[in-house]
Amino acid sequence: MLLLSQHNCRDTIYRVSTLMILLLCVFGFATVFADDNILVKANADRTKILIGDIFDYTLTVEWGEGIELGRIDMPMALGAFEIRDYQPSETKKIGKGKYSKVTNFKLSTYDIGEYEIPSFEIKYKTKDGAEKSIKSAPIKITVEGVKASEAEKRDIREIKPPVMVKANPLVRNLIILGTLIFIIIGGLLYYFFVYRKKLKAMESLKAMETLLSPNEEALRGLEDLTNSSYFKEGKYKIFYSILSGILKRYISRRYSINAIDMTTYELIYVLKKKLRLAENVRAKIGELLDECDLVKFAKFIPHIDRKLLVTNACKSIIEETKEVEAAENGAVVAQEVAI
Repeated sequence: MLLLSQHNCRDTIYRVSTLMILLLCVFGFATVFADDNILVKANADRTKILIGDIFDYTLTVEWGEGIELGRIDMPMALGAFEIRDYQPSETKKIGKGKYSKVTNFKLSTYDIGEYEIPSFEIKYKTKDGAEKSIKSAPIKITVEGVKASEAEKRDIREIKPPVMVKANPLVRNLIILGTLIFIIIGGLLYYFFVYRKKLKAMESLKAMETLLSPNEEALRGLEDLTNSSYFKEGKYKIFYSILSGILKRYISRRYSINAIDMTTYELIYVLKKKLRLAENVRAKIGELLDECDLVKFAKFIPHIDRKLLVTNACKSIIEETKEVEAAENGAVVAQEVAI
C-alpha cells in the first residue's frame, strides 16, 4: 500500500489549483442559482479579444418539474458590444424532470478597454403560481488593440503643429450674417415646398386609413416597405422600426388596445392574459418583435435574406388574426383563436 507524503499532497493540491485557475482564465463563465429548481449559466469562449474579433457568448437555462419558464429578456443595451448573430435552441429534456434551453450569441466590438456583458433576466413561475425572475451573472471582457509592427512604427510620422491664422473681423461678421440669411431662406423654402406637401400627404393618408380595414392598411404598408431600398442601403434600423410599427398599429386597431406604446413583453402579456390569443400566434408575434428590438437597440445586423422572411412572417400573422366577412349575411366575424 502506497502512502503519499505530506509534501506530495501539498504538491498535488497546488497543481490542481493552478490548473483550475488557468481554465477560469481561458473560459469566462458564471452560474447563478435560484432558491427554486432553476439555474442560469452564462459563458464566453474568451475573456480577452482583439478589437473587431467575433467571440461566442452562450446563455443556458436549466429547470426542473413544476417550473414554468417565461420569456428571456435580452438586454437591449449591450454597451460596447454588437450582436453579429444569435441562435436560440428548442427546449430539450436533459434528464428525469430536467429541461434545458440554450441561446448562442456571436458578439464583437470596435472599442478598446475593459467591458462587461450585462445580465440577462429570465422570468419564471413556481409550482404555487408565484412569478419570479433570475438574472445571469455579468462577464467581463478585455478588448485589446492590434499592435503595430516595428516597420509600421517607423513609417508613422508625428503630426505637424497647427498654424494659427488671424481672422479678419469684417470677414468673420459677413460670414456669420450670410450664414444666418442662408438658414432663414432655406427654412422658408423647406416650409413652402417640402413641409406643406408632407402635411397634405399626411392628411390624405389619414383620410385613406379611415376607409381601410386594419389588415388592408397593414398589408399596404408591408408592400411599400418590401419595395423600399432600406435593406439595400444598409438602413436596417429604419426598416425594422417601420416593420414593428406596422405590426403594432395593426394589433392596436384589430384589438382596440394601445400596442404602439407597449414593450414587447407588455404586449405579449396582454395578448395572453386579456385577449387570450393562441399560443402559436403569440410566439410568432414575440419572435418578430424580438428581432426588431435586436436590430433597433442591440446593433444586430441581419442577413440580406431576412428582408423577405420577416415581411412574410408579418403577413402570416395578419392573415391568421384578421377579421373575416361571413359569406351568408355579410357580417364581420372575428377570426379569434383562444388558448
